[in-house]
Amino acid sequence: IPLLLQNNQNSQRLKRVCLIGDHLQLPPVVKNMAFQKFSKLDQSLFGRLIRLGAPVIHLDRQGRSRVEIAKLYSWRYKELGNLKHVESSPMYKVANAGFAR
Repeated sequence: IPLLLQNNQNSQRLKRVCLIGDHLQLPPVVKNMAFQKFSKLDQSLFGRLIRLGAPVIHLDRQGRSRVEIAKLYSWRYKELGNLKHVESSPMYKVANAGFAR
């Protein structure tokens, strides 16, 4: 993140950066063993930030997947529930919600 490349002449410098991501998703793939082991490039940016104690807010509701599909990844996101519209909307009850009318 090129925060240091900001123009110092004006008084409107960037004071905060908000990163949005998921440290529980798949890690980066590094094929070079030297980089993977000694440089720790097999960790994602978010994984590093979590390990270093950066403040985190975990989402506890999802609103994009059908309930049955959301259950498939409940082993990884144990506290994740569904938004009300996912449980009640008829569009989320059909086999392929993208083609529902």
